[in-house]
Amino acid sequence: MAELVVQLEPDVAAAFRGRAAHPAGDRLRAYLRQSNVVLEPLDPDFDEPPISTYFTVHLKDVSLAQRLAAGLLELQGVEAAYVKPGTAAP
Repeated sequence: MAELVVQLEPDVAAAFRGRAAHPAGDRLRAYLRQSNVVLEPLDPDFDEPPISTYFTVHLKDVSLAQRLAAGLLELQGVEAAYVKPGTAAP
């Protein structure tokens, strides 16, 4: 099991949460849909940056999580994407 953590630029995070429109948010949704992955807010009840810019997904496949992190880093509006240390099997 692996936890993928993603930090978005604040305006892209707002778009991703459905509060605004942003082209980078649309590209991010398309990439995730193609990968069959759904990002969830790290804290859905917290609506202020910086916490509101973090999202997460739990994946069974560590290598998939690593590939997704690398692909997400290629997208505009993604500030960070990494597999959380300690969540991957040794």
